[in-house]
Amino acid sequence: MDREKERKRFKVFIIVALSSSLIMNFMLLSKVNWLDNQLNQISSEQQNLHSTIDWQTSEIEHVLNKFKEEQSWLGPIHYEVNSKAVEEGQVEVLFKWQVKEWQQGSQVFFNYARGDQDEYVILPAKEIQQGLFQMEIPVEVDVQPSWEVTMRESRSNIEEMSQTEVGEKLGQSSLKYFVSVVFEDVIKSGEIQMESFAYYGTDVYGMIQADVHRDKKNTSVTVMHHQASDKTKVIEEAYLLKYDNELIIDEEQIELENQHGQMRIFHLNQVNRSEANRFAIKVVYRDGSIFEKEIF
Repeated sequence: MDREKERKRFKVFIIVALSSSLIMNFMLLSKVNWLDNQLNQISSEQQNLHSTIDWQTSEIEHVLNKFKEEQSWLGPIHYEVNSKAVEEGQVEVLFKWQVKEWQQGSQVFFNYARGDQDEYVILPAKEIQQGLFQMEIPVEVDVQPSWEVTMRESRSNIEEMSQTEVGEKLGQSSLKYFVSVVFEDVIKSGEIQMESFAYYGTDVYGMIQADVHRDKKNTSVTVMHHQASDKTKVIEEAYLLKYDNELIIDEEQIELENQHGQMRIFHLNQVNRSEANRFAIKVVYRDGSIFEKEIF
C-alpha cells in the first residue's frame, strides 16, 4: 500500500516537474522571441535613422548649393555639342551662361585652354540677350577605337593577369575654361572648369577588348567589339599579326565566333608563335578603316 502511494506521489511529482519545465521553456521562448523582435525593431529604427540623416544631409547640401548659385554673380555654364563633323575629327561645342550682375558697359570674356596647356585664349563673348552670353569653340577629337588589352598567363596552375588600357587621350580633345567680366577697373573671374570630348571620337569606332590567354603549350586570342550606339561602325574582319622586330612574318585571321546585340566576338585558338617576337591585332571595319594595336 505504501509503495503504491509512493508511486502515485512520484508520478505526480514527475507530472508537476514536467509541467513546470514546459511552462518555463514556454516563458523563456516567449522572452527570446520578444528580445528578437526588440532587436529587429531597434535595427529597423537605426536603418530608418541613417536613411533620414542621409536624406537630410542631401537636402542640406542641395539647399546650400542652390543658395550659393543664387548668390553667385555668374550662373552655371551649360554646353551643347554638335557632332555632325566628328568623322572629320572635329566637334563644335556651344557654351551658354548668364551673368547675373551684368552692368551696362561690362565686357564679358570666355577663356579657354586646350589639353595640358596653361596659356589661355581670351575671346569676347557674344551677347544673345541682356545678361545671357554664348561662345562656340571647335574641338579636335581623335577618331579611333578605344582599346583594352588583358593578358592572362598560366604557369604551374597559377594564373597571372596584366591589363593595359588605351583610353581616351585628352590632348586637344579636352578644354579648361572660365568666364571673366571686366567693368571699369574691376575684373571678376569664375571657377575654372574642365571637360573632355574625346568620347565623341571613340564613339565612331567603339571599344575593342582583346583577351590573350597564354600557357606553356598554347596561346588563344579573343577580340570583342563593343558598339557605343547604332551609329558606331562595325568590325568586319580581325587578324593576328606576327612580327620579327618591325617585319611582318605571318598573319592569321581571327574568326567571327558570335554576335550579341551590339557586340561582336572574334576568337583564335592554337596560335602558332613561330619565330615571332611581337604580336598585334589588326581590325578592318566595313567602311574600310583599319586599326592596329600591339598586344604582346
